[in-house]
Amino acid sequence: MQWLGVLFIMVLTLGVVTPVGAWGPNDSEAPGSVIVFPKFVRGVVETPDQACLPTTQFEISVTCPKGSSCLTSGQEVLLRALWVCPGGSDPADPSRCAESAFTLATTVNGTLVFSPEDVSTTPLCDRGYLIAWVVDNAGNAIKFDGLIGDAVIRESPTSARAYNALPIQAAKWLQTGDPTDANGDGALAFDGNEYRAITGKIFGTVRYESSSPDVRTSLTLLTLDVLSNRPNNPTFVDLNFYSEDERMISASTSFTCWSQVRLTDINPDLTTVFANKGLVESAAAAQDTGPVTLVAIAETIEGVELPVTAPALTLDPIIINLPPPAYSSQLTLPPGCVQRTVGIGMNEHTRIKCTVTAPEQLLGVPLVREYAYSLYNDSTSVPTIFAPSGAGGGGGPD
Repeated sequence: MQWLGVLFIMVLTLGVVTPVGAWGPNDSEAPGSVIVFPKFVRGVVETPDQACLPTTQFEISVTCPKGSSCLTSGQEVLLRALWVCPGGSDPADPSRCAESAFTLATTVNGTLVFSPEDVSTTPLCDRGYLIAWVVDNAGNAIKFDGLIGDAVIRESPTSARAYNALPIQAAKWLQTGDPTDANGDGALAFDGNEYRAITGKIFGTVRYESSSPDVRTSLTLLTLDVLSNRPNNPTFVDLNFYSEDERMISASTSFTCWSQVRLTDINPDLTTVFANKGLVESAAAAQDTGPVTLVAIAETIEGVELPVTAPALTLDPIIINLPPPAYSSQLTLPPGCVQRTVGIGMNEHTRIKCTVTAPEQLLGVPLVREYAYSLYNDSTSVPTIFAPSGAGGGGGPD
């Protein structure tokens, strides 16, 4: 009976310290303690109406966590943030995913608006992803499920697209303000013990590509199984693309940490000859070490083929006064101009009046329509570790 009692206590203890299965996967529609922006693009764009704007603009807002009490005004929230670059950004080590870190501060009910160009530390690459998490005054990661956000991307003077960021909640059994780094290794563990786990499979609807009309669709793929600033294993993803009537094209792609890839670069047959729109579904993403997480957004750019013109314009008349002896000469005038003599005696002179009309012109400004959206997941948790520079964690090459 004593052994049965000991066994019963052991079972209860194991149930408390390993709540992964009990709490289920992350809720991508609820505020989190971590927030992931799957894509940034560096640079600026010159717009015809608002002058120079950042190519990528982020917004992070903070709500009071559910079930918590917050100050009515001015409660500070600190964030640690990392720009994460894809493998290949460092020619000396193509497997290294470079990072650059910075801090942000706002308040409950406040909003941060920023771009890669105007924070204290800029990215070390032109494209990649952004991850941020709530910390205390000492820089330690804590639970504060209040982060939501979105990003706007402008790669055209006349169009833009946007997507919602991915929030990830801290472990459900923690209280707001509790440290999340249970083992003190400095890494972010998305395993149910520190933060809720996310998944390794994606699916959604995509627009297939075309040259006429011009339609370009890309998938942005990333994994959170990353050793930031250190060598990483490539992630392999098998993909099935379906037409409206269920015909299928099987394909695959691979990337290190982050990638943006055109559908026709995955498979040249993924065009409107195959289908106008259809379903894409992945198998579970994997590295050589086993299953890993996978996050994705789809982006489509449609070229506008309608001619764009400027209307005809009549300018104010141009008047030229010619003194003697020119007034006595009959001049050859261009179209739209008339000549007459005005004045008396020595004040007599010739006046030429011209009306200038600018005809309708075809403008050379390329116009596009753009849209972006997150792909869905299968709710099957994949425990993972994101390890900033100097932190512990696995996932890198052997």
